[in-house]
Amino acid sequence: MSAVNPSATVIGAGVWGVTLASWAGGMGTPVRLWSSNAEKVQRLAEQRSHDGLDGEVSAQVFVTSDLEEALQPEMLLLAVPPAHVRGLVERMAPLLRPEHRIVHGAKGFCADGRSVSQVIRDHSCVLRTGALAGPVAPLDLWRGEDCAAVIASPFSSLIDEVCEFLAHPQLRIYGSLDLMGVEVGGAMWAPVALAAGMISGAGLGRALPAVLLTRAIVEAGRLSIALGGTSQTLSGLAGVGDWMRAVNDPEDALVSAGAALGLHPGHCQHKEGASRVATLLSLAERNAVDMPITRAVHEVIEGRPLADALAVLMDLPTGLEGH
Repeated sequence: MSAVNPSATVIGAGVWGVTLASWAGGMGTPVRLWSSNAEKVQRLAEQRSHDGLDGEVSAQVFVTSDLEEALQPEMLLLAVPPAHVRGLVERMAPLLRPEHRIVHGAKGFCADGRSVSQVIRDHSCVLRTGALAGPVAPLDLWRGEDCAAVIASPFSSLIDEVCEFLAHPQLRIYGSLDLMGVEVGGAMWAPVALAAGMISGAGLGRALPAVLLTRAIVEAGRLSIALGGTSQTLSGLAGVGDWMRAVNDPEDALVSAGAALGLHPGHCQHKEGASRVATLLSLAERNAVDMPITRAVHEVIEGRPLADALAVLMDLPTGLEGH
């Protein structure tokens, strides 16, 4: 075991996990970084590098594949896709303690329709959970660009702890007590990003991105309320603030996949994104929530021509804005 006593551990050594760990480490905070991939751990430990990132990982990041060692700190930052959450939490559960706090950065619900925080609570003894969200991407942090994020949790002490842990002049962090609303906002990223790519790739009207974002607030707000959150949260950083990146970042993987999908319906290059859209739509249907944008994106994924899906959206009955 390492002789250091890190204050937190990042679980998951993809681009997001390595960036989070190196960001905290760059501020002088010793951090553990865990991955089950022994080859990746060795490279990070010896070469201090990651394939998806230019430059070296902070010397204050201590990499390990030993899960027991990784779970010694009480603060855990979960940086894995929703599809991997349940299996990982079940693996961690025997080693977790009630004093642990787990904050995740996943954008999406798990395959069964539960949020990541719900899965953590259902399959472990950990109750203090939170989500890190907003218009902050791994490469933004890695390059040191100015950005902002929101940490959501029903526990104000956890919000304060994460704000203190990650705060930096180049990263402004806000807090939110609406964990479900923030998680819904993250889940809505997939259909919004794919739709933004379709609009851009097909060279559609300049007004459509604005229509997409504002109507996404409405439908995500409906789902948030149905699941116990609020609709106001979707007008903030974890909602429209995050989604605005989609219409301004054509190089994003989901946006690029959306551009290709609009030209070739039924052939989504981003399988994880397609799965998240299907999960979100299924969750909405189970809760009797109408989500026309998400449904239209799913139909294009299933092979419906973009022009047909857009025509259906434009022909929907209108009413009072915000409903």
